[in-house]
Amino acid sequence: MIKPFFCWALLFAAAPAWAVEFWISPQGNDANPGTRERPFASLARARDAVRSAPQRGREPVTVTLREGVYRLPETLVFTPADSGSSNAPVVWRAAAGQTVVISGGVELHGLRWRPYR
Repeated sequence: MIKPFFCWALLFAAAPAWAVEFWISPQGNDANPGTRERPFASLARARDAVRSAPQRGREPVTVTLREGVYRLPETLVFTPADSGSSNAPVVWRAAAGQTVVISGGVELHGLRWRPYR
């Protein structure tokens, strides 16, 4: 009787805490819930979702960015509270095998460049 109980106790003790996950995609929508199937569009929206997650500080939070260019229309500000804790960190990462660019620059279209002199 003790052995089965001990095995179950070890199983649950070794199981990781349920992590909170948010997803972002350039083709997403900030009205979405931030899931893999319905990602957010902006880093600011994901940051705000992390801040308001009830599990923040108790469980790890992962924000995964899908491939693409993320243009920042304004400064994206993070505070120490946005980093989580050693037991429940907040991790921002690119999706596996994908390339992500975060740009504060403005894309210029339709200009006709010519030499200065």
